[in-house]
Amino acid sequence: MRSRGFTLVELLLVVGIVALLAAVGMPSYADLSARQRLAAASEQLAAELQQARFDAVQGGRDMHVSLRGGPQWCYAISLAPDCDCQQPAAATPAACALRRGDAQAHPDVQLTTERTHAVFDARMGRAAPGVVARLSVGERSAEVQLTPSGRARACGRGADLPGLPRC
Repeated sequence: MRSRGFTLVELLLVVGIVALLAAVGMPSYADLSARQRLAAASEQLAAELQQARFDAVQGGRDMHVSLRGGPQWCYAISLAPDCDCQQPAAATPAACALRRGDAQAHPDVQLTTERTHAVFDARMGRAAPGVVARLSVGERSAEVQLTPSGRARACGRGADLPGLPRC
């Protein structure tokens, strides 16, 4: 009479199949994770620009956005025009200490920009239109753009990014 249960061969076969499926699924999970990080960083920058526009109109004062690209990228939203987002927070003047974002909050996301400064005017919240920043993870990229009315929007370039329209 045979006992009920699994043989060692059957268990090893199941473990081998599970390991094979996990090995096949890992690259797609890593890609999904990278797309999520890119979309999140793009959406955060666009939201910060929208908030700066709102604050400019609400407070009746121009709002300045300073951007720095490169491996240690950062941005700062401030009342003063020449704030350095790479300056330590403790050494930052009060007019420069409104909001900041940087590469540490978004690992593996790169930011490049040809535009190092944007200003939202106090009366209408307008800013010079165009691409503010390009963000990328590997070969995937996204842009944060300003419309002529000063509205910020994030969009994906090339492949689909979760929650972002194509540029």
